[in-house]
Amino acid sequence: MDTSGCFLCDIHASVPRSSFSCRQCGASLDLQDHIFSPRCENGSTANNYPNEAGKQLSVLEETSLWFRHRNEVILDLVEKYPPSGPIIDVGGGNGFVSRHLEGHGFQTVLVEPLAGGTSIAQSRGLSKIVQGQFGELGCVRSIHAVGLFDVLEHLDEPGELLQQIRQALDPGGLVYVTVPACRWLWSTADAFAGHRVRYTMDSLYHLFHSCGYQPVHSSHFFTTLILPILLFRVIPTRLRLRRDQSIRSFEFELPMLLRWVTNGYLRVEQQVLKRMTIPFGSSIAAVFERR
Repeated sequence: MDTSGCFLCDIHASVPRSSFSCRQCGASLDLQDHIFSPRCENGSTANNYPNEAGKQLSVLEETSLWFRHRNEVILDLVEKYPPSGPIIDVGGGNGFVSRHLEGHGFQTVLVEPLAGGTSIAQSRGLSKIVQGQFGELGCVRSIHAVGLFDVLEHLDEPGELLQQIRQALDPGGLVYVTVPACRWLWSTADAFAGHRVRYTMDSLYHLFHSCGYQPVHSSHFFTTLILPILLFRVIPTRLRLRRDQSIRSFEFELPMLLRWVTNGYLRVEQQVLKRMTIPFGSSIAAVFERR
């Protein structure tokens, strides 16, 4: 077993060609078919994301305005508050965010429990992939940054995961997070996506504070989607109208002109976010620091 540098805690470490143990952070990973998996199993966090939806999303991600804009918001956040080491992309799905960050010079490690997600991530060119739950890494004690990009809303006990991450982070380590916002925007589309909650800024702050973190930065985004969500998701849900629960409910079927206008507005929003925070929107992006 290799005992050299570890890509979980060392930004300069290369990808081992065999199973390895890290002397610095204590991680121990097996390697099979170019994908790593944890050797220790100190507990795991339940995942409520539909596997079939993940497969369909891999196609949608490549053309979706929603996924493209979220990637740019995340990238701007990471550039503004850069990590001191690799970003552990927990529950990173198909690797869409990790690939974007790596394409702009940031080192990432994808940690994803579903084999379908890790397989797609591998096909997208990612090489630092761990198939498993973050809690199964158990022995890690010196990582620098974690990404939770639309992950917490899928968990019944998000505090459990945040406490596991806190134990693994260096003092001052960062957590980058995005979540759906505004409880009053809840609809059947949230239920289909496996969401347990939509967050308010206060509830997100309370969750992180109770788990030993302090806020660094936060803002809403996707301001332009509030009205379409109300019209095409919330109102039909409240009226109990039958809705098509397919993957297409994740992406609004916009006419070409409206899609062009929405894309233009999202570009303006991205520039605004670089200068100031936005007090309303259908999502929240934030950075928290380990206390």
